[in-house]
Amino acid sequence: MDRIKQFIALAASAVTALQSLLILMGRSTACLGEGCHIVEKLILVSPLYLNLGGLIYFQAVFWSLRSSRKEPAGRFDWTALLLLAGMAADSVLMSYQIFVARTLCIYCLLIFSVVLTLNLLHGFRQSARAVAVSSAVVAPFAILFFLPVSITPRNFALDQGVYAVRTCSQPTKQVYLIFSSDCAHCQNVLQALENCSSCDLFLNPIDHLDTPPMEGIELRSSYNPEVNRILLAQFGIEQVPVLIAKSGDGYDFVRGEKRIVDYVQQACFTQNPLLYLEKPVSDKESIDVFTQEQDECSVQLDCTPQ
Repeated sequence: MDRIKQFIALAASAVTALQSLLILMGRSTACLGEGCHIVEKLILVSPLYLNLGGLIYFQAVFWSLRSSRKEPAGRFDWTALLLLAGMAADSVLMSYQIFVARTLCIYCLLIFSVVLTLNLLHGFRQSARAVAVSSAVVAPFAILFFLPVSITPRNFALDQGVYAVRTCSQPTKQVYLIFSSDCAHCQNVLQALENCSSCDLFLNPIDHLDTPPMEGIELRSSYNPEVNRILLAQFGIEQVPVLIAKSGDGYDFVRGEKRIVDYVQQACFTQNPLLYLEKPVSDKESIDVFTQEQDECSVQLDCTPQ
């Protein structure tokens, strides 16, 4: 049994080493599905560090298993402790993906399965402890609603998700653009907003940006793209781009490339009030939503022009 566990740990080390090598070579990590790329954009550290950490972890398990064969019975089981630590860490990552990000990384699921298998092969007591640890981690994620307390229909936490700002000397409106760096429709909206003259523009991406999407903007020192994802999820919106404009005591939600561009041309390039739009359909108290089913990209998947 120890030889099987050693082989599994060694194989997992090889997989994480391969992923690290692919990243160092500037290539995309190997993963079945888009979930991996989505999850990568939601973490604060480079995927390289995560894979190197996995490599070190599985090597530690491998050498712990080898050394335990030479130790006398009754000594402290360091392998069991390592396996439980891995179970706890992977349970947190999987719970976050399932209950918060609502997308699944197949590669992460593979690593979780490897850690779970190693725990199960380490004996009945270890299996029971691993299930208990994993359950203790998953249970809070399952019963909690992960939403910043300041996000309500009357008081959004939009500023927590602002990546950059561009201000005007005499703004008539404040508009927040929620967008994705991979969405072609979002890029078209950003181009339409480049020369706006009468709106304070706040950029709220749903992923981490490597380069600024336009010139003449002031970058914030920190921002949380997850706030923007949660905000969309709260209102059942699964597509971008979305433009949020302050309107009196409430907010207008404008969806879809064409609708947003029309709104921007009327509201952000003139000092005249916005009169052309029909009465929007009320979605929540103090929230008006202009719906649009075309010219949008899914929050979960990348998008290409039609």
